[in-house]
Amino acid sequence: MELNVKQAPNRARQLRNERGITLIELMISMALSLIVVGAVSYVYVGSRGAYRSNEGLARTQEVGRFALDYIASDLRMVSFAGCRSRNLTADRMLMIARPAVNFNGVASGVNGFEDGTGWTNSTGIARVRGDVFGIRRAAGAGVEISANTVIGTPTVTLKNNCPRFRKSDVLMLASCDRAFVFRVTNDPAATCDGTVGAITLEHQAAGAGVGGVDGNGNNGIVSGSTSHQLFDHWKFPADARAVVYRFDDIAYFIGQNPAGRPGLYRTSSNGGTEELVENVEDMDVLYGVDTSVPADGIAENYVRADQVADWAQVIALRLSLVAVSPEAALTTQTQTYVLRDTNADGALDRQNAADSRLRQVFTTTIALRNRVL
Repeated sequence: MELNVKQAPNRARQLRNERGITLIELMISMALSLIVVGAVSYVYVGSRGAYRSNEGLARTQEVGRFALDYIASDLRMVSFAGCRSRNLTADRMLMIARPAVNFNGVASGVNGFEDGTGWTNSTGIARVRGDVFGIRRAAGAGVEISANTVIGTPTVTLKNNCPRFRKSDVLMLASCDRAFVFRVTNDPAATCDGTVGAITLEHQAAGAGVGGVDGNGNNGIVSGSTSHQLFDHWKFPADARAVVYRFDDIAYFIGQNPAGRPGLYRTSSNGGTEELVENVEDMDVLYGVDTSVPADGIAENYVRADQVADWAQVIALRLSLVAVSPEAALTTQTQTYVLRDTNADGALDRQNAADSRLRQVFTTTIALRNRVL
């Protein structure tokens, strides 16, 4: 058989193609691949780091803004006691609920504890750091009374019980003239059908189920008498449209949650203790005092809690919170921030962060509406 000379070049070319790539070509290919993978990895790592930083900053800002908004809504209701809130003084205020809360009108609607000093922590939550402040006010929906309060009868009659007042609740009965704080000692019906005059709240010396009698967990002695009942000058006529509210004694502090992280806690005499938001690690509070005589509603100075001489003069709070990111390793250098005057020289001082989490200070000033002017 004769070899087709025309097929020889094609065969040679085919043999060369079947030899594959050379070692040099393979090394060049691997080098180029490594460069591409390195570039992609660099972009990914950088994007991931930017994402974590942005996510941490967003979470930190969300925490700080929510915390300030929630606290501000509470502070604007300091000393609220119905339509007499703005000028309710001690001579128009009667407290028989036991144990008594420190509330005698606008002068005691807010108080503070510098770095927690003097505050009694009965929550079971460990306080971490920072200031503590308390708020006292009527809270929630109110219900008008439907009958006159009667001398010698420890009862208050309501139009309904839509707020679901229960035994042992501390309530405030308030009109445009005066206010009265008591503890419920019976089991009122939870009627909310518009029936008038069907709901009776009692405020006996015993019966609340939270303690003994007359001064220990129920209702105590009034005006030096042995009676826990209403006196003539504390009568509330139905035509005065007096309203019954829940009474709330609230405190804010920085506590440690079960995960070991700091958080903003709110404890309430009606709602118990709850963590409002996690990753708030410090709080500083300054109190704006109006020392003018007569008062003009303008804060001359903002001072610490241990520098307030008369809480009735406090007309505003300047509140600062330190919010921290939930993830660590977000900063490469020690972060510094300004929160409080640590050396008492009158100027705010820089503090060093304890770890590599992002931190941001949030500050706001809230005017207290229900103050004496």
